[in-house]
Amino acid sequence: MQNSGNMLVNLRPATRDDLPVIISWIPDAFACRRWAGPAVSFPIAVTSLAQEIAFSPDNSYCLEEKADLVGFGQLIPKSDQRILAARIIHSGSRPVEDIFSRATI
Repeated sequence: MQNSGNMLVNLRPATRDDLPVIISWIPDAFACRRWAGPAVSFPIAVTSLAQEIAFSPDNSYCLEEKADLVGFGQLIPKSDQRILAARIIHSGSRPVEDIFSRATI
């Protein structure tokens, strides 16, 4: 966790309980396709999303600011030497550059 002034930012493994919040950030079918590709249909069903995005606490991460969930992304292994940063999204509550610039991994 990093303290930047009064803002606490924390990167942690995601849980299935985070998925409804993440779904709430996706306003329409166009945004859904840009975020997740064709594997996820809109409206998004929380019951099937985990399977559709190959969700795992080992590859999915949430960014919290104070106690609020403000970002989500996945790290998908593509080979022994390559990992894809995928399905990155933020809540829209603040500029993404401001939120992610304070995160430490």
